[in-house]
Amino acid sequence: MKEIFEQYGGAIITVVVILALISIMSVLLAPDGVVAKALADLVTNFAKKAEDAAKITTAVGMFVWGL
Repeated sequence: MKEIFEQYGGAIITVVVILALISIMSVLLAPDGVVAKALADLVTNFAKKAEDAAKITTAVGMFVWGL
């Protein structure tokens, strides 16, 4: 076992780290994962705030121009 790790230790560690990173990324970037949910919430909240701002801007414009 010692000889195996002396010869292939770096390669084994590299493979384990790459597999761990692939696993973490696939969990985070899954369609129902944490990142996808956060992005969906971000887009939804942005759209709501933009719509509210547009309504306020329209209302102010109508008041200023007397429409």
